[in-house]
Amino acid sequence: FEVAKDKSKPFIVAAGDALIRAVGTAFSVRRLAAGSEVLVTEGTVEVWSRDGTAARRLVNAGEHAFLARDAKAIPVTRQPDEVNRRLAWREGKLVLTRQTLGEAVADFNRYSPRTIVIVDPALRDQRLIGQYQLDAPELFARDVSLILDVPVEITTEKILIGRARDPGRHAI
Repeated sequence: FEVAKDKSKPFIVAAGDALIRAVGTAFSVRRLAAGSEVLVTEGTVEVWSRDGTAARRLVNAGEHAFLARDAKAIPVTRQPDEVNRRLAWREGKLVLTRQTLGEAVADFNRYSPRTIVIVDPALRDQRLIGQYQLDAPELFARDVSLILDVPVEITTEKILIGRARDPGRHAI
């Protein structure tokens, strides 16, 4: 969101249990299963819980806040590089700095009409570094294939990474 400065008209976003108020700022709110995250790129926002259990916190440019469901407090961290990395989607990019394959796939699936599926669950926690265009998930998958030495199958609707493990085989 990019909000014009007008103190008489505060801009409030509700995301799950989180409420975020801004006046003249730029920020992002993402609702996740565990709660809501707020990333601020300009100005300041105020974050609090709908039920009032978590005290109000100010979040400034370059800071990240996470309001977990049923939280009593809202942790705020100063991470300007991480805020910029997480908001690279605004320029159509996904920037990875040791994120897991599972996290990267979730981000691609959020923005791409072609679904990426991790066939082998053991691959989910593999860490990756790189920068990718969100509109080119097949290039990401090909890199993953080379980096992790796993097969990738690309169809018009899906991209499958890895192969299913044979439940009858055991590592020795």
